Amino acid sequence: MRRTMMTLSALALVSTLGACGSPSQSASEDGDNAQQSGENGQFRDVTKLASQASSTMGTKETVRMTIEVDGGVLQGSPLAKAQNQNCQVDITNKRMACEGATSTVMTEDAVYSKIPEMGSAEKPWTKISRNSSESGGMNQMGQFQQFSDLDSVLPPGSEITGESTEKVNGKQTTKYEVVTDPNKVVEQAEGDIKERYGTLAENMNGKVRTTLWVDSEDLPAKVKTVSPPMTMMGQEVPESTATVTYSDWGAPVDITVPPESKVNEF
Repeated sequence: MRRTMMTLSALALVSTLGACGSPSQSASEDGDNAQQSGENGQFRDVTKLASQASSTMGTKETVRMTIEVDGGVLQGSPLAKAQNQNCQVDITNKRMACEGATSTVMTEDAVYSKIPEMGSAEKPWTKISRNSSESGGMNQMGQFQQFSDLDSVLPPGSEITGESTEKVNGKQTTKYEVVTDPNKVVEQAEGDIKERYGTLAENMNGKVRTTLWVDSEDLPAKVKTVSPPMTMMGQEVPESTATVTYSDWGAPVDITVPPESKVNEF
């Protein structure tokens, strides 16, 4: 059961740091970073970048994502491949379904997982409520994320350190290098973001480095997040790299919550 929770906690961390959250407030406001560079449409200010991308994402109801994770809590474990997932997100109904070595369905209230050799033929799914004491580090890593903007990727306290252009899946994008100091996020953020990064600040030794690729429609095409070593559920966790590639913004998705008859609940 503990290994299951470590798996779910790792996936929750990917959702927190490698996907998206709710609208961001101010970030770095010093002179140079407060300016948007006009001719090429690039940004120097995290708040403006997040605001523009969030506005465009808000017009979409769905997206597909490919998540790849190296290192982290499951490094060296046979379950490490469970962190690599192909996901569909229903932004409107706040649901996400992922397929890979394991299957996962996330709602606002619970996480459903199907892990080979851990369920029965009659009840192959495990359900863990987000309010359950069994959820442990999963709750610490953050509640279910809305995927309609970029607060978790670009929270207050983040700073854009580099800009360039690069193609992703054949499409021209603007590439932003971002550094996030969890301690600065705690100082500047509020609510869930402050709480979430407070946990990271207590357990993480270093800064989070994020690379964000934004396409010509101001939609995220790809996010790569490198998290320094940290402590999770009393265990030392090595550096991890989570890469999320977005596609099919607005295309239909098919997400089904497992029926209770197929679920074991913890």
